[in-house]
Parts: sequence; C-alpha cells; structure tokens
Amino acid sequence: MSERTRTALMWILGVAVLGAGIWMLVKDDDGLRVTDVWARSSPMVDGAAAAYMNIQGGAEDDALVSASVAADVAGKVELHETRMVDGKHSMQMVLGIDIPAGGSVALEPGGYHIMLMGLVEPLEPGEIFDTDLVFESGATITVEVEVREG
Repeated sequence: MSERTRTALMWILGVAVLGAGIWMLVKDDDGLRVTDVWARSSPMVDGAAAAYMNIQGGAEDDALVSASVAADVAGKVELHETRMVDGKHSMQMVLGIDIPAGGSVALEPGGYHIMLMGLVEPLEPGEIFDTDLVFESGATITVEVEVREG
C-alpha cells in the first residue's frame, strides 16, 4: 500500500471516528435525539437563565425527567413550563416532559425549558457548557449548550 493510500485511509477513518463520536453526544441507543441546543445569555440580574432544544423521541414513549450542569455553571436546574394564566405568563416547575415515540418536543421560549438558577457567572454569547439530560427510560444524554444573545 502506498503512503498516499495509507494517508487517505487514515484520514477517512479519522473523519468516521470523529463523526461517530459527535453522533453519540446527541443520540442514545433507544433512538432519542437532541438537536438545536442553546441557552439565552444572562446579565445576572436575577441569576437565572433558560436552555432550549428539540428532542426527537425514540422507538418508545419516554420523558425527560431531569437535567444537570456542573456546579461552576449553576447551583440548581429544574424543568419548567411557561403558561398563560389570567392573561399573564406564568412559569412553573414540571416533574417531566413527555417525549412521544417517533415524535418530537421543542423546549423553546414561551413553553417548556430547562431553568438554570443560581448562576455562578453571567452566561455570555459564544460560551459553551455541558448539560446532562436524564430520561424516564434510564437513558442519559450529554449535550453541549451554546449561549446565544438573549
């Protein structure tokens, strides 16, 4: 095998391994997929921020039951939902977010979201931090959250 062929094969293998590693960050064995993960920047006025994403269900119904971040990001993480109550937006904690088999759920402003409370420092646009998502099925998916201008 020529040096050129060997180099090309090593490059292809490297790209394949990298691609598989990235895929595993956002997909678990049950088919759950998490995409478009981001958090709103926070000026630290209230020490809180929200994270959003799209979750695609796998082969069976499931539910997102908790999320966590490193202690150097926030002191507390909860699942929340924003609802209209008496003509005003009201945010409340939820115990889980149902993910239908083969369906998808958007965690987005004005709806379900992951609430980060007790921020250690303001979230600045361009920063990235990891969030662990835990599902009722026992699956855990770690995603990278990109902070965007809020």
